[in-house]
Amino acid sequence: MPQIVYYHRGAGTEESKIAQYLGGVFGKGVVQDVADTYRFICDNYNPGDEIFIVGFSRGAFTARSVSGMLCNLGLLNRVGLSQFGAIFHDYQNFINWKPSTKFNKKDHLVGFTLSNFERLEKFRLAKEDRTGRSSLAAMEEALDKEKHTFFDIMKNCKGETTQKRLRAMAQKYQDRLEKVRDGQRMDCFVPTEVKVKAVGQYNI
Repeated sequence: MPQIVYYHRGAGTEESKIAQYLGGVFGKGVVQDVADTYRFICDNYNPGDEIFIVGFSRGAFTARSVSGMLCNLGLLNRVGLSQFGAIFHDYQNFINWKPSTKFNKKDHLVGFTLSNFERLEKFRLAKEDRTGRSSLAAMEEALDKEKHTFFDIMKNCKGETTQKRLRAMAQKYQDRLEKVRDGQRMDCFVPTEVKVKAVGQYNI
């Protein structure tokens, strides 16, 4: 059976002695490790593929994190990956979105923009409103309102445990991603649901 093997050098394995120290002691770079590994899998996955992830020592945390992201968010296609940085920013901050958290349009739901907004075409046809603002301003205002409403839904997701609550939030986010389109080509992001066959963890 053909295989694609990916090895990612973990925290503390950098060539620079300073980088080794920082990575080994503080786990510096782990978030980037998770993002890089997830992106690689998205780029190379084909329907029917089996995914095996193995992590040693601090890499075990990376392995668990990548597996969780794959199962919770699915795999973004090539169109979705164009917004990966913003989507990953949202994903890693789910845990900070509490019922008391106030919506901040600069920091919350940044994966959804005017260029990929599902109702872009509707607002693109809007004329200047009575105050004389441009259609773009009206579109931005409408987007902010919808994101605010969706953020309220996200932050109030419930679960018996933190893990179940985060899973519910990820499902809501994934459902919204399925409706997102690239503003220029109108291609859908459509995350692909996958299952990780096995996760190997070796801690010391």
